[in-house]
Amino acid sequence: MDAARGVIAYDIGTNLGFSAYSPKLKRPYTGVIRLPSARTDGSMGPTWDLIWEHVAWADRNFGGLGAIGYENFLVPTGGRKDDATSFTTSPKTIKTMVGSVATIEHAAQVLGFEATPIHNQSWRRYWLGKRKFGVKREMWKALSIVKAQSVGVMTDNDDESDSLGQLHWLLNKLEIIPPWDFEAGNDLVEQLKQAEKWLKDNTKAGK
Repeated sequence: MDAARGVIAYDIGTNLGFSAYSPKLKRPYTGVIRLPSARTDGSMGPTWDLIWEHVAWADRNFGGLGAIGYENFLVPTGGRKDDATSFTTSPKTIKTMVGSVATIEHAAQVLGFEATPIHNQSWRRYWLGKRKFGVKREMWKALSIVKAQSVGVMTDNDDESDSLGQLHWLLNKLEIIPPWDFEAGNDLVEQLKQAEKWLKDNTKAGK
């Protein structure tokens, strides 16, 4: 890949978190796309249009994209609804996920750069370190947020922080070293303490 080109990663869900790298940026450019609801007839056209337009916008604004990554969901479902450690993915969310992947892949083909699916366990291990089995969903969320904050992205949104983790995984694959301190917050014990504090503070705040 041309080192002068940008890289962007998307965290696919009901909303779309994104994080971008460009040689011209001193820190990652991150955010969350609030996806529109489906039309009354079930059509997801506005969602696909918005995602396509965002990829094209990123291509124009980050020196021309050289690569794009997105989370590769293998089993888009959860466990039993009465299991506090699990969740169930709705048909609408599954439809959003599948359509988002198709839109991103199509945009990459048309605009002329590579699209890379990123395995959930791979980017999480690279971003948050190897963890014991059984970490609850809310703790993964908190760990990702405090990790993002440690590298200078002050967010309380896990869609945004997860996309940053996926961007870091993709940059590593492409052998690109970003100008920000991507190794900040790698102390697993301290990271866990900060995540527990974040959960406690945000539970009190009703977030």
